This record gives sequence, structure tokens and C-alpha cells, in this order.
Amino acid sequence: QGMLMSLSREERLGLVLVDLLGFDGAEAADIAETSHDAFRQRLSRARAKLSAFLERACGIVNEQAACRCEKQV
Repeated sequence: QGMLMSLSREERLGLVLVDLLGFDGAEAADIAETSHDAFRQRLSRARAKLSAFLERACGIVNEQAACRCEKQV
């Protein structure tokens, strides 16, 4: 949840609609009330931001990163 909150509202909505709820891009763009191209760009930005964060901070993605989920739980 913390990672999602680091995204803008629009980026978070895109990520949740497509990657978590499984809507395709056209359906998700309609739900978000935006054009398909704008929606795809937002989703791309959200994925890039999360990927960069995970690479930098997540020990599961990058063994050199300090954080491990099992240490957090």
C-alpha cells in the first residue's frame, strides 16, 4: 500500500485497474474517463516508478537492497 501511495492518483488508478483488477487498457481508460493514449502513458509511468523503487529498495528484486519482506512482517 505504501508503494501505491507514492504514485499520483491517476497512476495509482491505472495500475489498480489493469494490473490488479485485470481490465484491459481500453476498458480502464473508459473507467478513468480519459483517452486510451493518455491512460497508457500514465500506466507506463506508474510501472516505471514502481520498478525503480523496487530495484532500489526491495531485497527480493535486488539482492543488494537492504529491505526484505520477512524482516518487515
